[in-house]
Amino acid sequence: PAKAERQGLFSELLYCADCGSKLNLNVSNGYKYFRCGGYKRNSRMKVCTIHYVRESVLEQLVLKQLQQFLAYLQQFERTFVKLQIDSSIADKEYELYRKEQRLEYLKRRTTEIERLFRKIYEDNANGKITDEQFYRLSEDYEAELADAKAEIATLTEEVKDTDTAVNNVEKLIAVTRRYTRIDELTPEVLNALVDKIVIHEAEKKDGKRTQSIDIYYSYVGIVNIPTAEEMAAETARRRASKTA
Repeated sequence: PAKAERQGLFSELLYCADCGSKLNLNVSNGYKYFRCGGYKRNSRMKVCTIHYVRESVLEQLVLKQLQQFLAYLQQFERTFVKLQIDSSIADKEYELYRKEQRLEYLKRRTTEIERLFRKIYEDNANGKITDEQFYRLSEDYEAELADAKAEIATLTEEVKDTDTAVNNVEKLIAVTRRYTRIDELTPEVLNALVDKIVIHEAEKKDGKRTQSIDIYYSYVGIVNIPTAEEMAAETARRRASKTA
């Protein structure tokens, strides 16, 4: 029960950056740490390397990031919303155009297939093609038509969903407004604000162990949060512009 309770804080949230496996809680010599589930110590079929992060280090890092994220939103909510929406729209602009072009092609192709189907039916009735040729062509056209209609249905829904970025940002803002401050990590806080945490393999730089950890926030993914110094500088700049 004690182990399950401890594991519950980051349960279903930690993933390996290389193989995508979940990280599992381990205990060794009193130290609690999370290790990549794709790593098997005694197996020849090692899916991944021994990615791990100490629980205490992860708690401190995530708590600090969430505190900084909340402070950022409380001070610069409008800036955050604009940046998130502009970024999302820019990323999806070409993809949306490509889907719309594909949708137009498929609609033209379904009309053409239906025309060809009528033609081979008439040709078969008039003896211009054999029954075998008719059945073979009709099967090919029916399969292509079914695939085209299925893809049209999917693309139509995707094209309609152009306001997803705005809705997602609004959802995250609504969640963050529940908290005036975050003093400790709880499952409620993590599940409300965090979608997943991706753990990279540690590296040695200048004799020191360094490790990258990506926090994917609910609804919007990774957010580039300004440092405390950058936020202070921006606040000072705004005050100066108002008094100028």
